[in-house]
Amino acid sequence: MDFYNLIEGVGEGREACPYTTHATPTYDEGRPRVLALLLLGGTWAPFLQEVLKGFAAQDYPKDRMDVWIHAKAGQQEREITNFVEEHGDDYSTLELVNDLVFEPQMVKDRCDAVRCAFLVMMEPQVVLEDPTTISSLIASDVSVVGPLLKRRMTGEGGEVNFVLSDDSGEQWDKIIRRRIFKGTLRVQEIRSFQVVRKDVMLDFLLGEKVDHYINTITQPGLYLDRLGYEEGKLHPDLWGLTHNWILWQRRYLHPDLLKIIGKKMVPETVGPHLYYLPFFSERFCQDIIEEVEHFGQWQDKDKDDREEEAHRYTSTNINLSQINYFTQYNLLINTVKKELLDTLYSYRSLGYGNLVFVLKYESTTHYNTFKYHLDGATYTFNIALNNNFTGGGLQYRMGNVNFGEEREIWVNHNRTGWALVQPDRPMHLHHGMPLKSGQRYALISIVDTSDAGCMGGPKWT
Repeated sequence: MDFYNLIEGVGEGREACPYTTHATPTYDEGRPRVLALLLLGGTWAPFLQEVLKGFAAQDYPKDRMDVWIHAKAGQQEREITNFVEEHGDDYSTLELVNDLVFEPQMVKDRCDAVRCAFLVMMEPQVVLEDPTTISSLIASDVSVVGPLLKRRMTGEGGEVNFVLSDDSGEQWDKIIRRRIFKGTLRVQEIRSFQVVRKDVMLDFLLGEKVDHYINTITQPGLYLDRLGYEEGKLHPDLWGLTHNWILWQRRYLHPDLLKIIGKKMVPETVGPHLYYLPFFSERFCQDIIEEVEHFGQWQDKDKDDREEEAHRYTSTNINLSQINYFTQYNLLINTVKKELLDTLYSYRSLGYGNLVFVLKYESTTHYNTFKYHLDGATYTFNIALNNNFTGGGLQYRMGNVNFGEEREIWVNHNRTGWALVQPDRPMHLHHGMPLKSGQRYALISIVDTSDAGCMGGPKWT
């Protein structure tokens, strides 16, 4: 294998290597016909919407592709149905089958029926980042070939979709991961996404020995972790923060947030050390509202006698720990929020969510206004989750009346996904303004840091 890959790496091509068998099949006129088998399986597929979007974005002529989707009845029907409705007319054929066991001969018969020259087999943990992936793999014209898929897009570690033989050594692993050679390199096994030439298709499906290759020409795709979700939740992908961070941040963080952290954009300055900036996407806000409403066990200070925790609030709330989301959110506190604090205040420290909860109130409820208060921690993020209300917002009493510097600042705070960021200092007294109509949701995180001298403001105050 090393000799074959060396020949490929120096650009001589497969024909120069005596240790390879290569036959060029005969195609119909035009681009080879492709049968694509999407094996979405019987369990939850994390970030399936992005998986299907990456497949649909491929530049291979869709009128030369026949798509067969295998899924479990009732599993993620919304994502699959949306894909079928949006792209059903694009492909030569697109068929959804539920709970069918695919036998090798059945796949071969299907390939014969549509006169395919290549079989594409794709599992649901594959996100194709490069739209030329399928075109490049078919152009490789080898027995079984796949793209480079990586769980972590930077660094040396992380799961990948290829297996090398025991005697290949670590050097070839690095060469492939880093794409030092741009070509078609032989490996022991390629997983999760394979383009199979028809002349070896039945042997491949039967588990016979067939040469496997990896194509390093196209940009790597993402190799998702199947554990990146939480069973029994309305929106399981919210829990994919730890396992599938790249797609999580693409879907759920506002695209301008990382620009602000990287100092390529500036946040709005509302008052001294008080900032207003985009944080979450509208998709996150919608999903977290639906998740807490699905849970439904709101804590109410006047009505809730289950535990003392309910009496720590002055409104109707659900703590993120109640929906088993505190650990995930605390990771955000110690990554994204910590980096943002460094940008805003030149302050970095590990934090712990003293209170992290979703607040809900309406214009007609008892909790429709709040007294001036301090949050009693190091800093607070107050994130608006919706905007279908009037009135509301936050009012700050800045400065100190004894020194003639006191002034009030009102922030409408009705931009979905936007955060008010404040240090919890005596000069940041604030309270919620009453709603005039509608219902307001907000995600509040009141965070202590490991710097004890910063908790709740300077000691002398």
